Amino acid sequence: MRSEEENIIDEGNPNIDDSRDELDSEVIDYRDIVMTDEHETEWVEVNYSYECPKDNYMDGEETETIDTVYIGPKFLYLWVEKETNLIRHIQREFEVLESTDNWQYMPDPEELVIVKLDAREHPLDAEVMSDYHDNYKDKEEWLETPGSKTIPSVVPEGYIAFEYEYPIHPDDLYDEKLSVWNFETNELDLYKHTNEDIIGEANTWDEIRTERDERLAATDTLFLIMKDIDKAKWDKIVAYRQLLRDFPAKMQELEVPLIFVDSCFPFCDVIDKSPTE
Repeated sequence: MRSEEENIIDEGNPNIDDSRDELDSEVIDYRDIVMTDEHETEWVEVNYSYECPKDNYMDGEETETIDTVYIGPKFLYLWVEKETNLIRHIQREFEVLESTDNWQYMPDPEELVIVKLDAREHPLDAEVMSDYHDNYKDKEEWLETPGSKTIPSVVPEGYIAFEYEYPIHPDDLYDEKLSVWNFETNELDLYKHTNEDIIGEANTWDEIRTERDERLAATDTLFLIMKDIDKAKWDKIVAYRQLLRDFPAKMQELEVPLIFVDSCFPFCDVIDKSPTE
């Protein structure tokens, strides 16, 4: 673990420490990466691993080790608010030099300190904190096909599932705005998202049943008139109404966590747009 003196730049006269031993890492030619700065910021490629919840989206207790790579600026500079330890600004080397060269932008040492984050030593932290590392994916020829998971894992016919990309990317798994610098350990404490952070507070079963009843009521007129107009569409409405009646019991049978239930209501193409549109 590095000392606080090594990581924190002197507030009165910020300097960039180039004297430290270089670690093995491949320098990426910034000119080959679309949408990066033109200031010859040095990029590195660092292999690293992180723990990703295997199920239950963000809240899964069992995890899987994901091997991946950070490609981005070698150093990031974090403006840390002393009172809250929150990160107020994240800059690259040339940006922090430009900021601190102008006295108007110098941090008040009683309020802010600037911490230097080495991506070679802390690639997961850099992955989460950097706004620049994925810019190479803006190239037109870049094609990424991540996997996905659903809740429930087996989707009953007629129902919709909560679907999310898997593995969950660190940018989605953690929140840079809620992460804090720990001055005791001299490390970044990443804030891990919860399901409620992303989805919001779960509805109650009473609220779920109320919505189910409203969806049923919305089909009453079609149910009454469609039989004589279009028997095929009427059959779909009949099936849809039965799925709605069965919905709460089916979700409980499948043990779908309540926070995801609202995302799993049945679908009927006579009434709804396709969930993929």
